Amino acid sequence: MQGPATKLIAGAIVVGAFVAGGAYILESASLTPACSTPLTYRIGSVDERFGVSETELRAVLREAALVWNTAAGKTIIAYSEDGDVPVSLAYDERQATAQLGSAINSDQAAYEKKRDEVDLLIASHESRVEAHDAALASFERAKSAYDAEVASWNRQGGAPPGEYEKLENTRRSLERKQQEINAEAVRLNRMIADINMEVQELNMLAEKVNRKVDVYNEVAGEEFDQGQYIEDANGARITVYEFRTREQLVRVMAHEFGHALGILHTDSPQSLMYPYNSGGDLELHAEDIAALNVACELE
Repeated sequence: MQGPATKLIAGAIVVGAFVAGGAYILESASLTPACSTPLTYRIGSVDERFGVSETELRAVLREAALVWNTAAGKTIIAYSEDGDVPVSLAYDERQATAQLGSAINSDQAAYEKKRDEVDLLIASHESRVEAHDAALASFERAKSAYDAEVASWNRQGGAPPGEYEKLENTRRSLERKQQEINAEAVRLNRMIADINMEVQELNMLAEKVNRKVDVYNEVAGEEFDQGQYIEDANGARITVYEFRTREQLVRVMAHEFGHALGILHTDSPQSLMYPYNSGGDLELHAEDIAALNVACELE
């Protein structure tokens, strides 16, 4: 598990690019000043394999648009049934790979949960074995002392009634103790069988993760585009190909809306308009705001 788990962690943080290699395509500049009227968008095609309903996508787009509207202090991006920019979710091998990565993370979590359970079982067994060994050693010492005392009285021709009764009580106590020790030994052996079954299940989970990791590493070896904004002779459009979580989808949409406003890439990894989806929130950074002010002539 050591090798694949390491590969899994490395693969999981490669979330892909927002844009790369001409993903932001603009053939001709618009004659209308940017942001003088709201940029309108509408829902395009949504592949059902994403598991995202139109209602959910509409909410995501509102959240992404709000990022820029709030920064601009006015509505510069708005939904319209016949909006100029259709937004689509197109399923291909990129999203399939993203979903595989999520499945690996889920399987990895299941493996780690089972591993922790097995570790607890093993620790409990080891603790009980130590207690059993200590009890057995104590029993053997007590039995040796009893045997020695019986032998001593036998050499003297027998024990007096009072001593004989004491020895009988000791013998019965030793028999009960031996029964308890033997019963615990049976339970410990059963516990070993249970642990072995749990280990087999753990190994099956590990193999399941490893198989998926191998597939993931074959198809996820290169960076890929998560989304594209294209404006050409056929019009403007936004297409998203890959995301892992709702939060990441909102960031991709907000990023592409930035391109639709005429904003190019920035240099800060924390910026929303950085070429790679490396940030963790929707907060616009100084470079984003500066680029928005220039694009929309807000200053």
